[in-house]
Amino acid sequence: MKFFWIPFLIALAVAIALFLVEGPFVCFGTFAGFIAALMTLAGALACIKAYRNPDVEADSRGELTRSNVGFAAAAAGLILIGYIMLALTALGRTREFSKTAVSAANLRGVGQAMELYTVDFGDYPPSPVELVAAGHSTWAEFCAFLDPDIPDDRPLEVAQYSSFVLRPGAGEWKADPKLLLAYERSPRTPVELRVIPRRGRWVLFGDGNVRTLDDGEFEAARQVDAARRKELDWPPPVD
Repeated sequence: MKFFWIPFLIALAVAIALFLVEGPFVCFGTFAGFIAALMTLAGALACIKAYRNPDVEADSRGELTRSNVGFAAAAAGLILIGYIMLALTALGRTREFSKTAVSAANLRGVGQAMELYTVDFGDYPPSPVELVAAGHSTWAEFCAFLDPDIPDDRPLEVAQYSSFVLRPGAGEWKADPKLLLAYERSPRTPVELRVIPRRGRWVLFGDGNVRTLDDGEFEAARQVDAARRKELDWPPPVD
């Protein structure tokens, strides 16, 4: 029993790491489950020791057993709290994932519309206005669902708002994965509570691939794009 402080220290270290990376819900939920498991194990070992020790009176064994019932009840409560916290975290992630998935689908649709525009007009669309006017896209397709700046006081057709920044090219369509054609105007911050937020944004590449990039990856992609545009003799985009 004297070495029980070791797993408690391990649990504390894991809880601190989870708090920094995943937020308080996952941290407290995991920590509560770990402590509950230790309490259950301690209660089971105490029961076994009491019933195997011939020097312990029957009444004493009974009192010890009743005290272990309290251990079991406390452990069950901790496990329940842990499950509730983990369930709330999973629910928040599911809602966030559904919204970002729609945003990614919208950006992918914008990429397909840009390709159709180049087929019809022989050049990349200079802005979303021309893309919508040509009938290849809609203003709703230019909305990212986690964008707080989407206007709600007027129709999108009137506001002509875009959550995405287009970086058009020149001439015929080039399915080049080094090219960065569009991206979310601002990085997303997850709806969950985190000490270190996982900021990121959806990015459309020249080959039609859509990926989410953090700030460092996004800047690296912009540098690769700039070098590739220079090779193609394309004018620098206006971000």
